[in-house]
Amino acid sequence: MNHKEYADSLRMIADFWERNPHLKLPHNAETYDYFSANKREQFAEFVSAFGDCNKEYDKAYEGSFALTKSFGLVTFRVIGDKFNVCRRVVTGTREIPEQIMPARSEEIFPAHTEEIVDWDCGSVLAGGEEGE
Repeated sequence: MNHKEYADSLRMIADFWERNPHLKLPHNAETYDYFSANKREQFAEFVSAFGDCNKEYDKAYEGSFALTKSFGLVTFRVIGDKFNVCRRVVTGTREIPEQIMPARSEEIFPAHTEEIVDWDCGSVLAGGEEGE
């Protein structure tokens, strides 16, 4: 499939939804996710094509990074692996004391040192924006 065929297919889907207003919209209709941009250069191409866009970091999954652009009421989100797109910068460390989890049959998590990390995404972001 080429770009024109894909765009034509999306227009057919749009026509389908306009012809069938009685059907319930998809669960996540407000977001259109694109998952295959896992290289810095791919994200930079989307930034260039989008113009003004936003960046998002998934707090639940440290490795997820996204660029978002709104088209009307639908947000196009380019999702990739932050580890491949940005540079991990250790800015310090913190000491985590030993923890005993009684709800887990007295499971013990030993004391350890944890890195404090920022992400430098540099030129991949519009305007050369740095960090998180």
